[in-house]
Amino acid sequence: MGRKSIIFKDLDPEIIKGIKEDLEVGVFEKDAAILNGVPPRTFRFWKKHIPEFKQMVRMAILGYKRKVIATINVNSIRSGKTGLEILRRRWPEEWNIPTKIEHKGKLETGTKRIADLLQRIYFGDGPKKNKLHSDVS
Repeated sequence: MGRKSIIFKDLDPEIIKGIKEDLEVGVFEKDAAILNGVPPRTFRFWKKHIPEFKQMVRMAILGYKRKVIATINVNSIRSGKTGLEILRRRWPEEWNIPTKIEHKGKLETGTKRIADLLQRIYFGDGPKKNKLHSDVS
C-alpha cells in the first residue's frame, strides 16, 4: 500500500499560517516547522510534494528578504560604510578596491615613487622612509 496523497487544502490552516508568519520574520525552515509542531522531515516532504506549500514557503522567505533589504537600505543612508558595503557586494566590478595598482610603460621617477607609495598604503605596510618621506616623523 502506498502513502495517501496530500493536497494543500488538507493541511491544517493554523499550522500553515504559523509556519508562514515565522518564515516572514526570518526563522529558518526547520525551526519554523518545529515551532508549529511539524517534524522537519514532514516539512521537507510537503515542500517536495505539495507545490502550493513550496510556493508559500518561497514567498514567505522572499518577503523576509525584502524587509531585510529595505532595512539595510535605510541604514545605508545613515552609515556610509554600510552603503559602500552594499555597493561592493551587489556591484563588485564597479565598487571593490583593486587588489593591485597596475602601471604600464616607463614611469617618471617621481610618478613611480607615488605609485609605489599608493601600492604600499593600500596593500602593504604603509609608507616607508625614503627621500619622498624624509620629513615624515
